Amino acid sequence: MWGETTAIHPFRDVNTRTQHVFFNQLARDAGWVIDWSQIPGDVFAHARTLAIVQDSSGLDALIRPNLVTVEDAAQHDRLMGLLDEHAWGFTARQTVRDPAVLDRELDAARERRRALPPLDAFVHDAPPGGDRGGPSLGR
Repeated sequence: MWGETTAIHPFRDVNTRTQHVFFNQLARDAGWVIDWSQIPGDVFAHARTLAIVQDSSGLDALIRPNLVTVEDAAQHDRLMGLLDEHAWGFTARQTVRDPAVLDRELDAARERRRALPPLDAFVHDAPPGGDRGGPSLGR
């Protein structure tokens, strides 16, 4: 779904920031917080672009392992503070990185994602716990 939202480019400006706010709120309404501190912004931007033309497996590989239940996040002020600051890190101009390096980092995230145990999407009685294997928001 994130790839499709990126492709339609619904806003004249601030699409990236708007998408982050939207998907953070969507996750939160479903009982999850995305721990953006564990997701490199440039790799995420690359995965988001690839989701337009390929598939969303990169987004899933980056987001799913970094979902934390709202209850667990509320107990860790650090995570809740990150929600307030996440957009800046993803929208600030950074050094342009080689697409081959980004592809390797994204492939590594996909490998880590494949190693996670399967879970039904948005099942609250099976929280991510220690393996941080929460539901998928990538698609």
